Amino acid sequence: MKELYAYIDISNPMVAWETAIGRICSASVLHNQGVLSLSIRLFSLIRGAINTQNISKIKKEFEIELFRRIDFPKKISRLTGIYFFESKEDAEVIVGREGWRSSRFNQKYLSKVHLIKGEVSRFDSEWITSNFASKDTGWIHSYFAGETYGVNPLTEVIASGVGEILNQKLKEQAFKYIARNYPDSLPLLILSRLAFTNRFLDAGQVVPFLQKQNDLVSGVHIINIKHIEKNSKFLELLENGVIKKPIIANWDGSWRYPDFSSMSFTTKMPFFLKLFEMSFTHMEVK
Repeated sequence: MKELYAYIDISNPMVAWETAIGRICSASVLHNQGVLSLSIRLFSLIRGAINTQNISKIKKEFEIELFRRIDFPKKISRLTGIYFFESKEDAEVIVGREGWRSSRFNQKYLSKVHLIKGEVSRFDSEWITSNFASKDTGWIHSYFAGETYGVNPLTEVIASGVGEILNQKLKEQAFKYIARNYPDSLPLLILSRLAFTNRFLDAGQVVPFLQKQNDLVSGVHIINIKHIEKNSKFLELLENGVIKKPIIANWDGSWRYPDFSSMSFTTKMPFFLKLFEMSFTHMEVK
């Protein structure tokens, strides 16, 4: 598959966990009743917006999603996809550029990514940069249609699927971050990393989602351990010596989850409650 570039901000604990495994991926499908899965990116944006009580950007993202679902359903969703640049040059040119001024767009977070499997959609990000705050919505069709905006287009690639992070230094830094802040979770992290390396692609994956209970919407997560549980194919290969067992210092054979509870949130804001009532399909974003 294709090699792309992404800024991977490992100051986010969930991102650090995924990076330590060596993986970047789009949202998992957890569309059970009362549950809506999101990318780590959007989950974190919603958390920040609720904390500041300013959800205007989140409303706009769901408004854009409504257009996509109606007119461009085959395009990858901004809500669940992962964001890339076509080249290192494209990734570097945005630093300091209007609309891209953020601490996460830092050279130390930049990595080449090998997209193992998945699909991609390409858009000119200048539509977003120049029109995101506008009340006008006509530009959204042009964005999803793949039209260019102005004379300096900047292609963003949005993918669904799984990628392998190739920046070894960044992966090592992420591993140290988890070891320092969540030491009890290291056995699970090491097993998940080994499973991912052997193409159990969702091993140990952090899956953030929104769930609704009565008049309360919560942002929570699970960690996918199906490949680490008893009788799994991965553990069978490990026990049979097909996959070499990892050396884990002072390990008693048990493992614990990392405590990412600080990333959770709750809200009673009507907008988020309405997302569930309308199942996004006929959502009014006002």
